[in-house]
Amino acid sequence: MNAFALFRAEGRKIKSSTTIYLVPVTVTLLLAVVFLAHNLDVHRLSRIGENPWTRFINTTLTSYVMMLASPLCVLLTAAVFHLEQRADAWKQLYSLPRSRSGILLAKLGLLIGLNALAVVLYCLGVWALGYWLGSRFPEYEMGFYAPNLSALWATGSKIFVATLGLTALQFWLHLFFKSIIAPLGIGFFGLIAGFILSTTEVSVTRWFPYSYPLIVHDSNATSAVHREVILGGFTAGFIGSLLWFLACVLVSLWWEERREIY
Repeated sequence: MNAFALFRAEGRKIKSSTTIYLVPVTVTLLLAVVFLAHNLDVHRLSRIGENPWTRFINTTLTSYVMMLASPLCVLLTAAVFHLEQRADAWKQLYSLPRSRSGILLAKLGLLIGLNALAVVLYCLGVWALGYWLGSRFPEYEMGFYAPNLSALWATGSKIFVATLGLTALQFWLHLFFKSIIAPLGIGFFGLIAGFILSTTEVSVTRWFPYSYPLIVHDSNATSAVHREVILGGFTAGFIGSLLWFLACVLVSLWWEERREIY
């Protein structure tokens, strides 16, 4: 069984559950909230004489970071592990003619793919929603300016990378506890702590993976924690997330390879 077959098998698993609807439903609901906010307060949100796309893209991506990016990673990780943990099917899964590392990497690849899909769908939704708002409310002047798509995709990519660290950490927590409740509890506690830390100048924020999506996309960055560091133009959250991702993946593979299954 090759790597593609394992990845396809993981995809078939989520088709039989509500996990397949988690990404499109949550993205659609958030876009609906963004539309409702711009629909109800047109005169305050519109600005005359400046490109409305710049402010629109910034505010909508901020909404994604604040409300969906990190919680969705926590929920997706729990959903991907749900079938094995509910049926206690690890022994059957590891009896396949494939290494444990291959099985886990296929599961991790599916998880990263779903996370990337959420970012892509949201960015496409932001682009379409901007034109729709411009057609309904000429006050926004969306039709008179060109959207900065390069900034939209660049920021979306940074947000995606910033979530990799906490995704890999949640991945290892599910392997360690072999349950749903404990990793979910730790994950949502981490989200609250990450939000609080991201508003402070505590240096530990640079090493806390649940803060990375918030400090990577901070349009009002003024503190030393929030400012970009000079590391090839990357932010502290960007680099820290990649380091956490690499460390947690390696620990997860090592942990499962040495674990006895009864």
